[in-house]
Amino acid sequence: MANLASIARDILSLKTAEAAATTGDLRARIIEGRTKPRARRTRETLEHFALDTGQAGAMARGDLRMKRLGASTAAIDPEVELPQMMGELRADPLGFAMWAFDWGSDPSMRVVELPAQYRERFASEFGPDAWACELLEDIGRQVRDRAFDGKKAVDAVRSAVASGHGIGKALAHGEPVLTPTGWAPIESLRPGHEVISADGTSTRVIGVFPQGERDLFRVTLDDGSHVIVDAEHQWMTTSRSERKHGQAGSVRTTAEIAASLTFPNGPLRGLNHQLPVLSPVQHPTAILPVEPYLLGQWLGNGSEGRLTQMPDAFDELLVVGARLGRVGVKQGTAAVSRSALSIRP
Repeated sequence: MANLASIARDILSLKTAEAAATTGDLRARIIEGRTKPRARRTRETLEHFALDTGQAGAMARGDLRMKRLGASTAAIDPEVELPQMMGELRADPLGFAMWAFDWGSDPSMRVVELPAQYRERFASEFGPDAWACELLEDIGRQVRDRAFDGKKAVDAVRSAVASGHGIGKALAHGEPVLTPTGWAPIESLRPGHEVISADGTSTRVIGVFPQGERDLFRVTLDDGSHVIVDAEHQWMTTSRSERKHGQAGSVRTTAEIAASLTFPNGPLRGLNHQLPVLSPVQHPTAILPVEPYLLGQWLGNGSEGRLTQMPDAFDELLVVGARLGRVGVKQGTAAVSRSALSIRP
């Protein structure tokens, strides 16, 4: 059976010069679908077209799942109506997923029962997992909040799923997760909380799914840090071969990493996998009791409110607004000692 998601990709993959010239028209039709939705057909009309194994049949079955009914008896024109539907459902990703995929009709899509809270909205016994429905609904809300019109760029939608079943994020209770306000045990996370993502920015948790009892493994890195996860926890790593040939890394499970942990390195074995380094964390702006640079100097060179260091090192403190005491000379060296009296917030 035709899969509307792949049909959409085919339509958007305009590769010839002639097709490239029509890209603007396609974009315009998608945007037009926001204000001029496609026709709604009678149930009898849709049930008739739903028997078709082509694109029109897939669209008819999608309309039935969406309970998208009306008075029209016209034939379905996929080339015209698919862009319209993409525009109509631009801020409803769950609706588009339910419409575009042949849940129930295609045997391969009869896997997960649609959560009960969505049964009234969609005429389908099958659909995405509960966490996926929640994720798509949250993305749709954020798109609507940003008033995206398909023309002007808006802030990116950022969401995270903590410990989602089957998506490789199962950590032991008590394992710390970095948040904008510090470390927090994973079991304390709730929808709406923010965590730090790999690029150092914060992203919002939209679902937390306890995993019950599972076999766990302590994964230790060469810097001594460690984390306790299950065998299906997913990691982005680069293998020695990938690094050697300049290739991008791959997502691997804990079990896959364990099975290829080392590689032959002469008479010894070398460590095979390497994790990417977290980008600098972008914490929210805050007024601190002590300016970070001053705190660093106190920790490295100070005692009881006095700093002993080379004279030019105090210049940095003056730049950030420190008020310093009188200079004291340290005998036998070029270093001087001064008190840090106060610092401008």
